[in-house]
Amino acid sequence: MKSIFRFLGLGALAVTFTAAGAIDGYAQDACADVEAKQALYAKFTINFDKTIELRKVALNAAKEYLEKYGSCPDDKQQVDYFKTYIPAAEKQIQDAAKAADDQAMYARFNNALKAKNWDEVYAGGKEVLGKVQDPTIQLDVSILLGSIGLDEAVKNNDKYNADTVRYAQEAIQKIESGVTSTNYGVANQGSGIMFKNAKFPDGKNNALGWLNYTIGYIKYNREKNKKDGLPYLYKATQYNSATKNFPEIYATIGQSYLDEIARLETDRTEKLKAANNVDTDETKAIYALQKGYGERASDAFARAYKLIGATPAEKGLKDNVYSRLKLAYEIRNGKADGLDAFISSVNTKPMPNPTTEVTPVVEVVPSTTTTSSDTSSAPAPAAIPVNNAKPEKAAKAASTTAKASAAETKTAKAPVKKVAPKKKGTR
Repeated sequence: MKSIFRFLGLGALAVTFTAAGAIDGYAQDACADVEAKQALYAKFTINFDKTIELRKVALNAAKEYLEKYGSCPDDKQQVDYFKTYIPAAEKQIQDAAKAADDQAMYARFNNALKAKNWDEVYAGGKEVLGKVQDPTIQLDVSILLGSIGLDEAVKNNDKYNADTVRYAQEAIQKIESGVTSTNYGVANQGSGIMFKNAKFPDGKNNALGWLNYTIGYIKYNREKNKKDGLPYLYKATQYNSATKNFPEIYATIGQSYLDEIARLETDRTEKLKAANNVDTDETKAIYALQKGYGERASDAFARAYKLIGATPAEKGLKDNVYSRLKLAYEIRNGKADGLDAFISSVNTKPMPNPTTEVTPVVEVVPSTTTTSSDTSSAPAPAAIPVNNAKPEKAAKAASTTAKASAAETKTAKAPVKKVAPKKKGTR
C-alpha cells in the first residue's frame, strides 16, 4: 500500500510541475502578443469616457488587461495605471448609475406633482423617502405628502386620508426634533405646497399650523374621531400660522362643547326623573359641569365670531356663530347681559386647551340671612330647588326647566355652518 501511494504522489507532483511549466510558457507567449495587447487597450480607450454602459466595457477591458499582462515587465507602466484606474472607475460608474436613478426618480415625482396625479405623487414620494437620506429633502417631501389629503377631504374624497395623516405626523415629528428646511414643502412649476412665504418668512410655524390643522380636520370631520381631532385643531391655533385665524377651528371646538352639554343634559334629565324631579347632589354636579362647558364654548365661539368678516357672503355664518355664542353664554351666566363686553375682551387671555379638564361652575345660592359676595355666580336654575322651596313647587320647576333644556339641547345639536379650508395656493 505504501508503494502505491508513493507512486501516486510522485505522479501528481509530476503533473503539477508540467502544468506550471505550461503556464510559464503561456505567460511568456502572452507578454509577447503585442497585437492582443493593442486590441484590448484600444477597447479600453474607445469606451472609457462614454456612457455608463460603455464605461463598464472599458472597465472590464482594464481588468482583463491586468489579469493577462499584470506580470509582464514591459507592461508595468500600463499595469500600474490600471491598478489605480479600476477602483476609481468602479466608484464613478456606481455614482453615475445612482445619479441616473435619482434623476429618473425625481422626474417621476415632479411630473406627477405637476399633473396633480396624487396616486403617482404618493408612489414617487415614497420612493424618494426610501432612497434619499438628506433630512431636508425627507422633511419637504413628508410635508407635501402630509398636505395633499386636506383639499381632497374637503371635496369628500377620503382616499388619501390615512397617508396624509401619517406623513403629516412624521413631518411634525421631524420639525420638532430640529430638522429645518429652506422652503418647508415642495413646489414645482406652480404645483405643490410651500409654507414659507412673504407673510410667514420662517416657514416653520406656518407649516406646523397647517399640518396640525390637516390632521385635526381629517380626524374630526372625516373620520368622526372628535377626541383625537380636537388636540390637533387646538394646536393649529397656537402657532404663528395662517391657521391661527381660521374661525372654523374655534367654531368647531365651541360646537364640541355644546355637544357635550347636550349629552350631559340627557343624563341629568334621566337622573332627575329617577329622583322624582328633585335635584340631587349628582344632578347639581352635572349642571355645574354643564356651566363649565358653557364657559369654554362661550370662549371658543367668541373667538370665531371676531374672526368672521362683515361681508354679505359671511353674514349667514356670522349670525349662526353668534346664536351659538349667545346660547353658550346664557348656559354659563343665565342671561345674555355683558355678552358684548365678553366678546371684546376674549382675546386678552389664552384660549383654554380643550384636552384639559373642564372646571365645573358651582352656583352659590344665597341663604335667607346672608348675601353671597360671589358676583361670578348666577342665580340657581329653576331645576335646582332651593332649600326652602316646597316639594310640589320644586317638581314643577324641574319639569319646566327640563322642557327648556330639551329645546336648548336640540339647538345645540344643530350643525355649525362650516368655512371651507383654504386652498393650497393661499397657504
